[in-house]
Amino acid sequence: DPPATGQLDALLALSTLETTGWIRGRGIELAALGAPLDVDVTIAPVAAGELTATLAMSMTGVGAARGEVTVRVPGRPFDLMAWAALDHRAILGASLRTDELEIDGDQTMRLGLPDPWRGRVKLDVEIAPSIASATATVALRRVSGGPIARPVDADLVAVLDADGIAATLGVGVAGRVLLTAEARAAVDVTRLARDRLAALRDAPLEASIAMDEAPLATILGVVARREVTSGTLTAAVRLAGTVTAPTGTAELAIAELGVDQAMLRTLRIDARYDGRTLRGKARGTQDDGGRLAIDVRARPADLGTARATVTAARFDLAPLAALGPTRFLGGAGVADLDLTLRGAAPATARVAGTIHVADAAIPMGAAGTLRAGTVD
Repeated sequence: DPPATGQLDALLALSTLETTGWIRGRGIELAALGAPLDVDVTIAPVAAGELTATLAMSMTGVGAARGEVTVRVPGRPFDLMAWAALDHRAILGASLRTDELEIDGDQTMRLGLPDPWRGRVKLDVEIAPSIASATATVALRRVSGGPIARPVDADLVAVLDADGIAATLGVGVAGRVLLTAEARAAVDVTRLARDRLAALRDAPLEASIAMDEAPLATILGVVARREVTSGTLTAAVRLAGTVTAPTGTAELAIAELGVDQAMLRTLRIDARYDGRTLRGKARGTQDDGGRLAIDVRARPADLGTARATVTAARFDLAPLAALGPTRFLGGAGVADLDLTLRGAAPATARVAGTIHVADAAIPMGAAGTLRAGTVD
């Protein structure tokens, strides 16, 4: 079978006076699209040495998109060197807008994704002359697929201007915003146009991610996890430094996490990274008096010098197991721990101390779960 079918007609008229043309495609079918595509492109002069190309395309059952770009063209259109000398300053403006496009599982599978995805997406892009600034807005609605079992909404806005690149993101479920994020990299627009991604390597960075008492049951329900019945997550992550040498802090707080009868009253995690050394600590308390303390210090460039301590007193592990990977589901036990870790490299790491876990439940894959065990 041919890679594409349909009808395509085109006309391009190039002269020293003006450039005009059009392209018309009807019923174009590609294996990756799964629906007929109609395309119209029109090229017309708007002033001396300037022309505008407009795009209109639509796909049956999906939606439509419209675009326009105005560019400066050489006075001698047959001079290849003149065309090669054009750069970003030749762009006099551009835009691209779509309807709210419908995405279904069959289409995403044809595009090569391993799982079917569904939802709606809308795109709006506006570019100023000489790419002095640009704004892109992406709106996703009721998107699900792959690991995402419960539909989510997301809004992304990216801006390029004289101050650099900035982006904001909001993610929500069922009309409630769960996560917000902001990022900015100070980079010169002219250098970015010239060096592309290389211009970002030493660009100053500011970024943050925030969650404000988001319900844990809702968050985990997005990935089809229903073991947690109550609790909230508050998070604040901040990044600074540069794109290739970031620094940052992270603060996470879990409150009133419920799993069946077990209750984790609080779990606070604080981490700091100064560009060389990562320092972190976690403190957990439970309603029945159980306590957990973890302290970590490590240099990613030298894992052999990492140090960590873990202490626990009558700490019920079931709530933590419910937050971990699915292979840990069903894990439980009341732990008393006093451990010291020296080194994090697998070949040289050493662990010393004591472990006592009563009423242990240990998931063992297809073999089931070992229950009522004791670990020493």
